[in-house]
Amino acid sequence: MVQHSETAEQATAFEAYYALGGDRSLAKLHTQFSIVSPDSKKVPSLKTLKNWSRWFNWQQRVVIKDKAVAAGIDKQTTKAIINRKAEYLELVDALINSCFERDSEGKLKLKLEIEKPKDLKEAVELALKLMGEPERVEQSVSFEWLDEED
Repeated sequence: MVQHSETAEQATAFEAYYALGGDRSLAKLHTQFSIVSPDSKKVPSLKTLKNWSRWFNWQQRVVIKDKAVAAGIDKQTTKAIINRKAEYLELVDALINSCFERDSEGKLKLKLEIEKPKDLKEAVELALKLMGEPERVEQSVSFEWLDEED
């Protein structure tokens, strides 16, 4: 099989082919080229486009490029999710921190600003999940509550 070195014109043709989207075809590419550049001497023939497609593996390149584009979108989505989780974690940390204060000796004392102990437990578990802990944590968070009189 003859090895072909792709020219700038051929690379541009591939990019135009890819840009046609999911219902792309070489015939549509040829038509598009004919509309954009009506000078038939500059428009590659359909047979030439078929050769370029075969020589430079356009079908495989489409699949690879689709995956690369999807990965790029995935990276953006992942970045957005990470940023949002960081914001939520900051809020959950603030909620947890609002439940405690240090006394004059520096000891941590409970200063509960949430209504139920269960709410604090859920906030701690949410913080752990946001930090990547598994859904089911083997060590559960437990609190003992004493009445004011104790």
